[in-house]
Amino acid sequence: MNSTKGSGTTSTLRKVVHLTAGLIIFLLSLWVSRPLLLVFMTLGGVFAFATFNLKAFRTLHHTPRQSRGTLFYPIGVVAAFLLLYNKPILYFQTSLMILTISDTVASWAGKIKPGNIRFNTYRDEKSLFGAVGFAL
Repeated sequence: MNSTKGSGTTSTLRKVVHLTAGLIIFLLSLWVSRPLLLVFMTLGGVFAFATFNLKAFRTLHHTPRQSRGTLFYPIGVVAAFLLLYNKPILYFQTSLMILTISDTVASWAGKIKPGNIRFNTYRDEKSLFGAVGFAL
């Protein structure tokens, strides 16, 4: 399931893709119409679902722990866009940046080992540093 370089490399790749996709969507929201932006985001979501079980994309989608984050992220982005469709675009851009940046910071901060307190939420293990990173 992991890349040959280890789960840290796989996780880092996933977060870089996550961050890059969010920033691209943000930039597109400045330049293209809302209907076209919805088409691009929907195509990205379809790509994520279509490639989820393909071996060639395993490094992008799978982690040592069971995660469907690469599927929930596009769903969350499209849902936020649709909920805020008739509001000023700044509302969507703000929620997108929270999803994009806070999740990435939380992931990276959660990997800090010394002094980090771990706890369980439903099925996932979380960390104090990750929670604080997300909140900031």
